[in-house]
Amino acid sequence: MMTKNDESMPIRLVWARSMLGWSQNELARTSKVAAAQISRYESGVSKPRPQAIAKIAEALGVSFEWLAHGTGDMPSGREAPTPQGWTSMAVELEPELHEAVLAKARARGITPEALMIQIIQQEVLNAAEAGTLEISPERVQEIEERLNRLESAIQLHQGSQGTAVQRLQPTSELSKKSPKK
Repeated sequence: MMTKNDESMPIRLVWARSMLGWSQNELARTSKVAAAQISRYESGVSKPRPQAIAKIAEALGVSFEWLAHGTGDMPSGREAPTPQGWTSMAVELEPELHEAVLAKARARGITPEALMIQIIQQEVLNAAEAGTLEISPERVQEIEERLNRLESAIQLHQGSQGTAVQRLQPTSELSKKSPKK
């Protein structure tokens, strides 16, 4: 029996996996759900059964309700795995800016945290391109790949609903300057 998960579940799945820096194969190994199935869930080709959602949510450290339905708190009650080398940062926003971030995130079908990370990563790329921030070409490529994965998930979701996709800012020319692996 399939769950009645909402249509933005693939975006939350891609976002949670990307925030850990995991590939679909890494998530498959951790969750014991086949990588091919994870790919189908992320692309929206198929909807996972409750048992699969539970396994994936546990592996990602998010709650079942958040992953399946976008409701409730994202954390599962246990500490989510932190990507190696990452640290947390608290941000205080004016009420109007906070509401704007919430509205933009809802419109894109992602969490406010995912939106803020996306904005910050785009700003890092812009600063690197402008020469005001030194960053290795490998790191630039990694950030661009994360942004592209999240953007692809959003486009898949919004494309299936006939909604126009708005990118935060145009993609920089850095990918042409960075060596590809």
